[in-house]
Amino acid sequence: MQLLKYLYFLTHVCALVFNNKYYVSSKHPQNDLRVLSAAQSSSISRIWYNKIMTNFFDAYSRKNVNPMDIARDFKHSPYNHIISHINTLESLFNTPKKDKYLYMGWMPKEIDTNEQNEVLSLVVCEKNERDLCLTCIVPNPCWTSTAISYKELKKSLLSLEDSSQILNVTHFFEDSRNIRLKLDWFF
Repeated sequence: MQLLKYLYFLTHVCALVFNNKYYVSSKHPQNDLRVLSAAQSSSISRIWYNKIMTNFFDAYSRKNVNPMDIARDFKHSPYNHIISHINTLESLFNTPKKDKYLYMGWMPKEIDTNEQNEVLSLVVCEKNERDLCLTCIVPNPCWTSTAISYKELKKSLLSLEDSSQILNVTHFFEDSRNIRLKLDWFF
């Protein structure tokens, strides 16, 4: 039975084609965040990784191109930052502290169907006594900010704060790879 639930999760929650889909935050933004297991987060990130790599190499499959040129082009790919975040996420799975992390999927409602079927971003926070330290955000490669703003993700994350814990983003934004989010959240 759990295998069927897991397969349903992978086929419905991890859909990778967003054809003109638009999303809206819930009345209570914390409801847009779903707690995931490390295994579910890993499966989703691998699906996204495979989608990126397949799309990238399919573009070169019909051409006779030097492999070094392909590697150079990938370095400047618009998906390079997502691959970098997927690598960060995968490295968290291999640490002894992997159980101290809170893995979540950001799943706001689709406007037309009012359903929460797609994970738009994977979010990882380290759980401490007094705070949640934002560690990693991996955006879905098929999602764009025209569908829903990253500021809505910020609202969802900030809604997790209460009198006993705060969201700490200091170390997350010190990482230069997160400049896109920093600009989007603060300007």
